[in-house]
Amino acid sequence: MKRFLTIALFALVLGIGLGQQVQAADGDIELYPYDKEECLNAEPTCTRTKVGDAHWDLSYNGYNYNVAGGQARYVADMEDANSDGFIDATEMATNNWASFGTLFVNDTAEDVILSTLNARGDITSVVNRIYVYFDENGDLAMYEANHVTTSYIFNDGTVEDPDWRLATPAEITIYDDADPKPENTQDTWIRIALDDADTDGYSVEPLAWLKWYAAGIDPLVDPVEDWSSIIADDPNFVYIPAGWTVLGIGTLDRDGSNPKTVDWLELMAEALVAGTADPMELVYDDQPGWFSGLVDLDDDAGTTGVNIVVDYNGNFNLSNTIAATWLNMFDDTTTLIVNENEALDFSVTISEAGVDLETIDFVWNETNFEYDASAAVTVVDTSIFGAGYVATYMLTTPEGEVTTATADIVIGVMPPTFDGVVDQYINEGTYIDLRDGITADDGYGGDKTSSIMVTMPEDFNTYSPLPGIYTIDLEFIHHVHFDGEASTITIDGATEEFAVSQIDSVTALNVDAVSQFAIFTDSTMAQDVGWAWGSLMVLVGADGLVDGVYDRYTWDIDDSTGAWVGDADVFAAWKDALVIEEGGFVIASHGSTKSPALRALTYDSPVTYVNREIDTVTIDGVRFDWDKAQLDSVTALNVSAVSEYAIFTDETMAQDVGWAWGSLLVLVGADGLVDAVYDRYTWDIDDSTGAWVGDGVVFEAWKAALVIEDGGFVIGSHGSTKSPELRALAYDDDVSYMLSAMEFDYDIHTFDSFIVTVDDITAPQAMVIDEDYTVVVGEFATADEAILANVAAFDFYDAQEDLAIYVSDNGGTIITAPGTYSVAVTIEDVAGNSAVVEFDLTVVAAPVIVTQAEIDAAIDAAVDVEVQGLLDAQTLTDAEIQALLDAQTITDAEIQALIDAAIDALPEDEVGATTNTAIIAAVVAGVIALGGSVILLKFNPFI
Repeated sequence: MKRFLTIALFALVLGIGLGQQVQAADGDIELYPYDKEECLNAEPTCTRTKVGDAHWDLSYNGYNYNVAGGQARYVADMEDANSDGFIDATEMATNNWASFGTLFVNDTAEDVILSTLNARGDITSVVNRIYVYFDENGDLAMYEANHVTTSYIFNDGTVEDPDWRLATPAEITIYDDADPKPENTQDTWIRIALDDADTDGYSVEPLAWLKWYAAGIDPLVDPVEDWSSIIADDPNFVYIPAGWTVLGIGTLDRDGSNPKTVDWLELMAEALVAGTADPMELVYDDQPGWFSGLVDLDDDAGTTGVNIVVDYNGNFNLSNTIAATWLNMFDDTTTLIVNENEALDFSVTISEAGVDLETIDFVWNETNFEYDASAAVTVVDTSIFGAGYVATYMLTTPEGEVTTATADIVIGVMPPTFDGVVDQYINEGTYIDLRDGITADDGYGGDKTSSIMVTMPEDFNTYSPLPGIYTIDLEFIHHVHFDGEASTITIDGATEEFAVSQIDSVTALNVDAVSQFAIFTDSTMAQDVGWAWGSLMVLVGADGLVDGVYDRYTWDIDDSTGAWVGDADVFAAWKDALVIEEGGFVIASHGSTKSPALRALTYDSPVTYVNREIDTVTIDGVRFDWDKAQLDSVTALNVSAVSEYAIFTDETMAQDVGWAWGSLLVLVGADGLVDAVYDRYTWDIDDSTGAWVGDGVVFEAWKAALVIEDGGFVIGSHGSTKSPELRALAYDDDVSYMLSAMEFDYDIHTFDSFIVTVDDITAPQAMVIDEDYTVVVGEFATADEAILANVAAFDFYDAQEDLAIYVSDNGGTIITAPGTYSVAVTIEDVAGNSAVVEFDLTVVAAPVIVTQAEIDAAIDAAVDVEVQGLLDAQTLTDAEIQALLDAQTITDAEIQALIDAAIDALPEDEVGATTNTAIIAAVVAGVIALGGSVILLKFNPFI
């Protein structure tokens, strides 16, 4: 049954959106163009074509297909212009890359059919030989492949009435092993689609190679309705039901440029049949917005970035021609695709040397289709030649994506710059070339490196620097010279330069006007100037048109009366009575060098001159000298604009300027023509509505709301001296001003600095105080305290308190256990350099301190015990004892002397010991030496 088209025609079409627009599952295999993410992102590392990203990802069956830039199309954008019921190639957007996949999204409530004239080639530029269809629920609904991928299919029906399905593994094995191949099995290109009317749940048909109709079809004979058993109409067309998503697979997706994509495609038929894969997820990543028009502001294409060069002492304001735009993909209410570029508000922050000075907001005006600025720029000082500012443009999309762009604002010239200035790190004692790698540029590519001046701290030695942190200051001076703009004379349309020294200075034409024109604005000087045969004088009115040509070479005259010939008397009389109008002048020459141009003039020929060394105002064709100090400086017309015009390019200053009865303001547009004349002397107004009379309220309201166009200005005056010329103006009269263009010289000082960090690589010095180090138990509270007490340390650069001194090996020292221990102490400086010292630590027991009372008690106790023991061991009879006594020849005094001697002979630390055996032994020995015998009696020899 032809189920596909039937399903399409009866699809549920109400309330359809992109319900699957959620984050793709983690762990999906990413499918990139050429299998290179850098090519999708158009990164420099891409070695193939930088295709860019359409910001759409289609995730299905474990793979995530990243759609290449410009390859997404939306049914919402398609329009059946010829109302034939189809969308042809001319009625849809074109794709950017013919060889990459094309995404078609239909989130509308209508089915759509893409018609074709060449088997879908016109739809995708190069035929996408594989198409993947997902229904409104994200389920794979149909898969077509007439090239690259094939599938094994088995016919459960007959040759005349086939019923194809995917072959089982066993059927595939039989087919592969068979020769010849069985007719009921094929390995071929197929179209497969879900079909709930088929017992298999799907329908499949073999396709002819590189064709969209079924195998065995002859399109020249068979009717279109027989070309497919799945699609009910021309299978060359692409059918996209409401809510469906279709992915056409391009050449470079199927030719092996990305094998992963081919692997994914080969799983499609089985995935459709199994029906176990999660629904397709279509994800759109919101794009950041972008700025357009910034590049148009660039005044220096030779320098990287956007560089806005502002005239020195000129006027500057931010342009409102910059546009901030973003691609709004979805309708906020319905979440349906709208795919429209929308204008966004943005802000511009002006900064100097990294410090933000001012932020101005630009709000999109839907009525006027332009941006309105929240304020004029006030922080850019054009009086500082060579100054530089940065304008940072920032927009935020409704989805929170932020985009920034910058432009450099420079005064007069591109600012000179340093390059290669970076902080440096070296080891102590290492020579450093402070200029190495650093260059200087005049802002236009001119090398200024040789003029770099380096200033370093007095204690910094470049040949053998000591550890520390040093600031190195750099400076170079770039001298800027601008020739003054030449003053010019324009004679009947031909312009040439002239020396302003010729104005009101020549006293004899035949001397000083031979090779250069002479110009007179002073009538008396023109009357008195010396002339001769061959001289020529031309009187020019305030309107810049010739009033009279008097040529003494031919005696010809051309004036308001016509062309005629005079004589010497006529010439002299004219010259004596010559009157120069205010704003007019006389131009004169002598001889044949400069005179031909003047000689060719006739009455009303145009002649003008521009003196670039003075400031002028031209009002309705009449030029007046003017002082540019009056530009954007006057705060009260009735004070400072009485004898000189005030000019404003800053509308805030014009709005705020003080005025009074008798003041007059003229608004001039960017075209140099009057937009409005407001005269407070008569309350007369002349603007685009005509000439009329206002009042104080009208005047104040106009002034408060006054807007000066970019390139326009306001000119004002007060009183009767300068106002008549302005008062005579009407709407669309011409008014202009010119600033003098003198020679200009200026030294631009450019500064920068960097840090040199000199690393300390010298280890600290450490010394062992006592190589034979002994401590007594109880002398120190801890082992570390005892060990560290034997070490002294210092560093050449770090203070003592900054050194880390610690026991790195205590050798198992137990400070209460006598013994000898091998220990080590480590000293580290701030830079991490270290030194280690090792030595032996001996711990000894503390000496026993005994009092005299303790000594006496000990002797008594010992003598009593030991003598009693001897007595108890005595075996002599009383008679034997008496005999010995009777034989005693040693006196008591001699015995006492022996006892004293024995005590004195004892070591000091043994006095008071618990035994007196040594004393007794000494006494006995002494007695025997005296020839006596010893009788051990219980007695105390010390008493």
